[in-house]
Amino acid sequence: MLFLYKNNKKYDSSSFLDFYQQIVNEARLKGKIRTANTQDQYIKKLREFTSHISFSDLSIHFAKDYEKWMLERRNRINTVASNFKSIYSVIYKAVKIGIISQNPIQGFHIITENTQKDSLTFEEILKLSDLEILPRYKGMIKARDMFYFHSTLRA
Repeated sequence: MLFLYKNNKKYDSSSFLDFYQQIVNEARLKGKIRTANTQDQYIKKLREFTSHISFSDLSIHFAKDYEKWMLERRNRINTVASNFKSIYSVIYKAVKIGIISQNPIQGFHIITENTQKDSLTFEEILKLSDLEILPRYKGMIKARDMFYFHSTLRA
């Protein structure tokens, strides 16, 4: 799929969103379903922000506007950071294959914040271990058992 972009001489007019979508499609083909689904959500957000983004549209000013737009829609700092880390990754791939010569948003700082993680109480862990899950929900049973096993290792 990327060969379409490698041979395109009008790099600055190439659609960043189309390229991003191809990266996501390749991830899905490689079996990276969770990654692809997450990135699909990032693309959906970008399309809500603007319907078309060419590589030449990418700039620090664009990044600041997009960051502000996400924060105005109550996205948390770490959610914004995750979106930009994915964008950076896609831009890096575009540089690597020669679509663009350098990262146009380099210098835009991705900010993250430490968040307080709440732990389950011993009683909550016991409730989880006693939870009856119907046999047809094998994935849920496995998740519960793995969580319980991990929790008992840390105790």
